[in-house]
Amino acid sequence: MQFGEHLVLKLELGKLVHVNGHASGPMRTKSRYRLFWNGKQVGEAESLFSTTAGYDSPGPRFYYNAERQSLLVFEELEWTTKRCIVFDKGLESTSPEKWTVKYVQPPSRSRAYLSPNTEDGRIRGIDSGKLYLEMDELLYAFPFDDFLETKLDFTVG
Repeated sequence: MQFGEHLVLKLELGKLVHVNGHASGPMRTKSRYRLFWNGKQVGEAESLFSTTAGYDSPGPRFYYNAERQSLLVFEELEWTTKRCIVFDKGLESTSPEKWTVKYVQPPSRSRAYLSPNTEDGRIRGIDSGKLYLEMDELLYAFPFDDFLETKLDFTVG
């Protein structure tokens, strides 16, 4: 995918890996997003998608903010496992080679108290280190740093 004149994101699919060696345990992948600015790699992140998993999933969604030089990749597996990957150059950086990568877990609502028709927020964009979600016809801004995901192991279902 190309974003603007300079930015290209490539997905290299790899194998699914079971972290503890058991087929029912947590997983990781060898798949990588690679971000390029004018042909030079400036970022890399792990994808949930793989060549070996047979999960039914929608394709990734992309949210690019050209003014802020930030890109969010949203992935889902089986509509239960979600990952947001943020590539951010930041306005204070004058060098296009200095991008940060963060994994963000979007806030979600407790399912125990909700009606079946209630949804988590729909991503509307990113700006200034915040994820913008629409919930109940209102727009909310959640700082990335408040929802960082550090453990990349996942299960499906």
